[in-house]
Amino acid sequence: MSIHLKTVSLDMDRIDKAISINDLSRDSRGVDFKVHTQMTDMNLVESILQDKLLGFKNKRNLINFRNQGQMIFYYENNTDGLSIVFFGNYPKNDTIMFINNLTKEYLTQTNQMYLYEQIPYDVESFEEEVAKKVELKTLKISTNMKNKAVIESIMDTSYLGYNSKKEIDDFKNRGLIVLNKADDDTYDVVFLGDYENSEAEEFVENLSYEYANKIQEITYEKVLEKIHQKNYSLESEVIDANDSIVLTLNVN
Repeated sequence: MSIHLKTVSLDMDRIDKAISINDLSRDSRGVDFKVHTQMTDMNLVESILQDKLLGFKNKRNLINFRNQGQMIFYYENNTDGLSIVFFGNYPKNDTIMFINNLTKEYLTQTNQMYLYEQIPYDVESFEEEVAKKVELKTLKISTNMKNKAVIESIMDTSYLGYNSKKEIDDFKNRGLIVLNKADDDTYDVVFLGDYENSEAEEFVENLSYEYANKIQEITYEKVLEKIHQKNYSLESEVIDANDSIVLTLNVN
């Protein structure tokens, strides 16, 4: 008996429609302040943000706080810890509480509480000594990509539509390109710096296309692994007109 297994290619039209670009302020320069932190592990920070209340009484209050604007977590060049950019209408005292509790939870989980230094609940001191005003042109493109490791691998190794490593490096060096996790577990691509809307969109479209191909490749490899585990015999392998892979197995 033969079985046909079809690894369906991802619908690129659907992916293209899922990409939308937004200016994060009316003039694309709405960043209010950034804070440099002692945290270094982005994955752990994402886990804490998802699971902990961080000083707020309940999840609703935390969500209401986060919905006051946008927070972007990123690694700055030549620094050890993560920086957080806040822009929108974040109340300063709530922001200080949020940063203190996030840092405290992070250092607790990494056994580094001896490094903890609480930011004083003094708005003037916070603005003078901790928060740094920044002016950055900021663009965000929402995507349906969820596998951060795959996204980062493509961004590190692919030219993404450029003709050479020098061209893609020149593009990247205009500012910072940051992956920011959205509430639905997809990743936004955020551009901080001198990036035009059209070139940012093209960058993410190329990234999404290569991501879709890589996910299909990973899926295909997992299917083959299962076939071998079950000791099935692979009779044929065909790529159809829709770029889908059709596998025919003998399961006798």
